[in-house]
Amino acid sequence: MALSWRPTTVQFKKDCRDYEWKEGEIAFLKDHTEFSFSDSDNLIKPGQLQRGATKHPVIILKRHSPNSTYVLVTPVSAYGSGPDNKFLPPWKQRRHQFRATDDFRAFSGSERPTNQRPDLFLEAGSMPKPRVSWVNVQNVYLVPIRTLKFFDKTEKVLCLQQALWLFYFAKTKYFDHVLISHFAKEHPNNNTTLLNFEDPGFKHTGSKHSDVKDLSSHTW
Repeated sequence: MALSWRPTTVQFKKDCRDYEWKEGEIAFLKDHTEFSFSDSDNLIKPGQLQRGATKHPVIILKRHSPNSTYVLVTPVSAYGSGPDNKFLPPWKQRRHQFRATDDFRAFSGSERPTNQRPDLFLEAGSMPKPRVSWVNVQNVYLVPIRTLKFFDKTEKVLCLQQALWLFYFAKTKYFDHVLISHFAKEHPNNNTTLLNFEDPGFKHTGSKHSDVKDLSSHTW
């Protein structure tokens, strides 16, 4: 599938119900208490979406088409970092020591886990918590569009810098399949919602590309 994200300017907010979320933009994943009963039953109860991942800004990683009702997202989190712990990044915190350092990515202004990955820059503006904004590439969730809303800490819809996003897309081989394969590996029983996401001929039980493993080994 060709790259569908074509940002030219950062768009002003309008009615979220009419907003067409695009890849690279930053939305806000509603708190799990705001989910409908069906979304809670399908996502929270089976453990396909952790409660702690909700109520966070998220990067739209993949939307199959403008008509897709599901998107793949990754949360942006401070991971409990702040002035009280001298802005300690998550990979140096005891409670996150099981996470691989190389799986973290930092927004500009936050401590970088490695010099091997570029900072995450926004097209305009910055994250409301510029010193404590990280993502973990292993945290990928498939969620309905209706569970998203505008990030109310900013006046505009934030999106990743176009050059950075195009670099990410170009350097991540078989990007669509990497994301879907990663999600399917973690949630092998989710047969229905993945059908909204797959390219023709691609099945979530396997990949037609032998080198698709997980997100950590790909450039971002």
